[in-house]
Amino acid sequence: MVAIKSKELIDKINPNYKNKTNIKYILTEEVDDFAKVLSQFFHSVTGEYIVLFHSKTINKYDRIREQVVETRTYKCNVMVSELEILDDKGERQQNLYLIDQDYSRSLDLILFSLDFRLEASIIIRKIFLAYIFSISREVNRYSVISQIVKYEEINFMYDSYVQISLKNYQDIFVQDSIIQPQQDHIKFMHYNSYLNKKDIKISTTQFSKLLNCSYDYLGCDEATLDIVRYLMIDSFLTYDVLYDIQKLEFINQIELIHTHLYQLEHARSNPEKYPLVSVLMSTYNRDYYLLVSVQHVLQQTYVNWELIISDNGSSNPITHQILQLIQRIPRVRVLYLQSNQNSVFALNYALKQSKGEYIAIQDDDDIMMPFRLEYQINFLRNNPEYQVCASAYIAITETGIPKYYTRNYDETFAGEKTLFMILNSLAHNTFVVRMTDQMKRHFIYDHQTPFDLSLRFILLSLLENEDFRFFILPRHVTGIRDHSQKMSHNSEYYHFQKWISLKQIEISERLFPDIFENVSFQQYTSNVNNVEFEPAKLLQFSRIIGCICHQGNLQKLLTHIEQLEGLVDNFIIVYILNSSENQIMQEINDHPLFQNNHAKNTMHIINMTGKELSNYIEFEIPKIFTNLLEAKNLQDHDYILLSNTSEFINPFQLKRFYQLSQDFGIFGLRYLQSVDKEDQIYQMTKIISYHLFKNIGYKAIREYEIDENTFKLVPRFEDKLYTLFINGQYLNVYTMKDSGIFIDDCESFKQSLDSNDIQKDNALLTPSEKRKFENFYISSLAIFQPYCGINIQNQIDDEKSEL
Repeated sequence: MVAIKSKELIDKINPNYKNKTNIKYILTEEVDDFAKVLSQFFHSVTGEYIVLFHSKTINKYDRIREQVVETRTYKCNVMVSELEILDDKGERQQNLYLIDQDYSRSLDLILFSLDFRLEASIIIRKIFLAYIFSISREVNRYSVISQIVKYEEINFMYDSYVQISLKNYQDIFVQDSIIQPQQDHIKFMHYNSYLNKKDIKISTTQFSKLLNCSYDYLGCDEATLDIVRYLMIDSFLTYDVLYDIQKLEFINQIELIHTHLYQLEHARSNPEKYPLVSVLMSTYNRDYYLLVSVQHVLQQTYVNWELIISDNGSSNPITHQILQLIQRIPRVRVLYLQSNQNSVFALNYALKQSKGEYIAIQDDDDIMMPFRLEYQINFLRNNPEYQVCASAYIAITETGIPKYYTRNYDETFAGEKTLFMILNSLAHNTFVVRMTDQMKRHFIYDHQTPFDLSLRFILLSLLENEDFRFFILPRHVTGIRDHSQKMSHNSEYYHFQKWISLKQIEISERLFPDIFENVSFQQYTSNVNNVEFEPAKLLQFSRIIGCICHQGNLQKLLTHIEQLEGLVDNFIIVYILNSSENQIMQEINDHPLFQNNHAKNTMHIINMTGKELSNYIEFEIPKIFTNLLEAKNLQDHDYILLSNTSEFINPFQLKRFYQLSQDFGIFGLRYLQSVDKEDQIYQMTKIISYHLFKNIGYKAIREYEIDENTFKLVPRFEDKLYTLFINGQYLNVYTMKDSGIFIDDCESFKQSLDSNDIQKDNALLTPSEKRKFENFYISSLAIFQPYCGINIQNQIDDEKSEL
């Protein structure tokens, strides 16, 4: 028997199923109430057992057989299977906690034992159901389930034979919680009948409030909650039979309501002890997670709060239905933005509307522990020298199961401050802020920055410039959910993730200017929690592989290699020779750089001239380099430096790139003929991680040019870290404006800077001075002049080159 609400659905059914004699299609408005459907067509039921199937569940092939066997074995009238929740991959989730938690304060479940798990997995003997129909004043799903539970006829199977996807479960929970209270006339009639039977007279408005908060009684106003308490006490005293566990559940629920009402009255009478806390939440197109997040605010043991939800132009109709219902809760305000701005704008909008002495942050897909506000507000009230406190959090799965517990607690403010300057150790949705005059001036999010990073920079600025203190508490107050709809799974978040490390570098260098001269950024952040800094235990070092394509004089190649040898681990050289240069082969074989370092350096000789050479260089050289790199068994974190023998990089700039551990580096090499001209022209040498090299390719990297529109402030480029979208992915790119020399024209080469009195011992220079173009140029004249065939003639005998 298949209950269908509209004829259009019947028309869509496969004809092979429509013509089967043992399948009956019933067109009815009561598709959500199995009891009404069965009572109307009970005469058509010929089986000994009746099995309920929910259209959003999946039933294992042996469900009916196993349930019938169990029912007959134990001689019972009703048997129920557990329900398995499956994730997107079809893997079973731990779901008992999830369902029990979601429905824990549902009046449908508490007063009428209405649990969708029963309706989705129940098998019931026909003769017993006929008896239930006969003794029920009215036949509907509420009364029938209540009667079955009352007669203690439900038996549970240990094994699960019914499954449901997580998405379908979430849809059902939202349907039960939000849609039904507003649209289900059966629920309306049953609640009305129940109150009349109890001789409880309430106004129409009060009755509507009761239905609207039936999904969670803590969403009721105080007067309605008092009615709920009375109904629970009455049920506890009048039920003929209650299991011990049911008695305990009733007592716990009654005690929770009593305590909650007492705390509300006590807070109202003592406002100086219970200052108002504004809980801020931005949301966009959420449904299930939004509803659950709000429920966790409702259960706070600290009751003097207001929840301000800023809807960021949601287009999901379910989101609007949830918000329309939630805004009826007395302490909840919903603000609607007409269009989707961004979460930062929505939070700022909520912040401007807040009235609380304290601000707490709650994300629309996360949960908070019942003690969170009380725990953090008590700390700030008892420690007035602190303006902000955060706390530890739990990373949870889609179904709310803990994955791991964070620990970012330090007993001292100094320790917390040191950690925070290096890493964003404060989870954004664990923040509680005392809104002093100082914080009212500074606590506003930057619209161009992810909210957690924006808040971090606010606090860093305060730490530097004003008398400001924060603390991280040790208890886990928030569950941060990892799920497929989370912001961290979209491309914008990956952009932010790449950008975060750049800001960490900026902050760290602002506080400790030379921090990355002797330790890399990766080593710095990975060892920030270590008390003893042991280089031997650092992450594996990255190698730099230099790829050089060269034609002509061997000495120029050797000069280029010697200039980089201290920083580049291995060289792969493609040497193009013509027929008249065969003697170079013998020079190569005799030179110790290649003779003693076959494993370290790779030489690939190409004999080619004429018109074929240009095409060969364009199409074949990239393949050669790619194949030779593959033979090196490189790791993804190793770096590939692409250059030729006319390009001379300042080694201190190369070292800096290596220390900052970025994805892609572009060295701007000033043309040798124009070193003393204001209007500079640049040749660009690139370095890139091997992981990206494999994805992008030699040719695309070598030919990549800076988009001038990206760098509007400085012609061509500047010394700066950027996050750019290149070849379909976000990369952290480090561009260096004056990082070396490109020898383009030896004929017009003049020692125009040689007269400048800046010759100094490199050992005495600061890191920033070592990276200056003028210092590199002057200290490298001993290389550039012989490279161009100029006779130095005893110039500056004491001149030294660190290269």
